[in-house]
Amino acid sequence: MIRCGILDADKVGHRWLIDPASVERRHSTEIGAGAPLRPESAWAILFLQSGQAADWLTPWGLSRTRRRLRNARLKAFAPRLRRRAMTHRLRAHPGDLARLAREPAVAKGGVSAAVAYDVHLSAPGVLEAYLPARHFPRLARKYLLEPASDPNLILHVVDGHWPFPRSCKVVPAPVVAFDLLEADDPRTRRAGKELLERLEPG
Repeated sequence: MIRCGILDADKVGHRWLIDPASVERRHSTEIGAGAPLRPESAWAILFLQSGQAADWLTPWGLSRTRRRLRNARLKAFAPRLRRRAMTHRLRAHPGDLARLAREPAVAKGGVSAAVAYDVHLSAPGVLEAYLPARHFPRLARKYLLEPASDPNLILHVVDGHWPFPRSCKVVPAPVVAFDLLEADDPRTRRAGKELLERLEPG
């Protein structure tokens, strides 16, 4: 579960120290059957569900993804989609958050994108966003980002294919829903579940 990103942990010596908040997230998530999906498969599900083209897929991959969506409700994929990105919980200078959000490579997600989809959540002083992996070292140096147990910056770093258009500043609604479902705060997780239910009624 640590390797797949289901549990957050740090290795100290020969022991893994697991973040209790990630254990709580695991218990509160409706778990779907099956192994975690590879990033490109996870993004394909999220993009097709949002009505956008997953143009990186082969015809066979597109057919398989459509079949997966026909055979299961979207929420059944939690937490199989967690490998879509590596999540970093960081601390930035509060005055830098607005500048970070304006960086060309950054697209808002989670609590920072909730208002775009009529989710009534407020997280003042927190930025949650997606970023291509190749830009992460540069931004970490530029803004002196450090891992933190009380983060004000949650970065979902995407390795490999960047699934969003260049102009994208807010990620699609299904991505936001899963970001919220994976949050530490129970109220935020409830909001993610409600957004998923709105996106996939019945």
